Amino acid sequence: MTTRLNAAAVLATALTLLVGCGDQPSPASNDAAATAASTHTGTADPAAGTDTDTADPATTAPAATAAEAPGPPDPCLLTRTEMSRLAGVEIVDADTDESSKEVAVCAYHFHSADGPAILLQYHKGGAAMINNPLFKDAEKVTALGAPAEWFDGQAGLHVAVGDGDALEVMLGASSVKLRGGDLKGLAVDIARLALTRLAG
Repeated sequence: MTTRLNAAAVLATALTLLVGCGDQPSPASNDAAATAASTHTGTADPAAGTDTDTADPATTAPAATAAEAPGPPDPCLLTRTEMSRLAGVEIVDADTDESSKEVAVCAYHFHSADGPAILLQYHKGGAAMINNPLFKDAEKVTALGAPAEWFDGQAGLHVAVGDGDALEVMLGASSVKLRGGDLKGLAVDIARLALTRLAG
């Protein structure tokens, strides 16, 4: 009798253990659940079938920005001594205005630092003014080896350079007495030396 009770107790114990094991997930199931919990970062969108979480901003690649076109080069292509020699007057100061993306201006002042000036300009896209039928008072200049025109009314010389750009020598009314009044010849000489500097 005792033997039968012991056998029954052993059997009951075994059944209890088997039932208990059936309620617990396997180690593999535990690992899969843990992996899913660690990799899921948001609520799934039932309509799209995808995770609605957005990418971490820290890992998002910045948008590429278009490179800006280079501005005009430094227009102070002559020294004050060189300009003084060509113009026949002392150049007391030279300053640059490069605030525009199209035109850079170097002003060679004579008489005083804030006095009248000879302007040497680099004008991006400025070659459109040369050989333009809209400008009736233009006089062609052939001494520079590049398309060029002299505008007597503004005492200005425009010379084509680069890819559609222009080098401009602007003398203006204040320079009327420079070099004995030969303003066109002065502008051509200034432009010739400036073109040499641009060519490197």
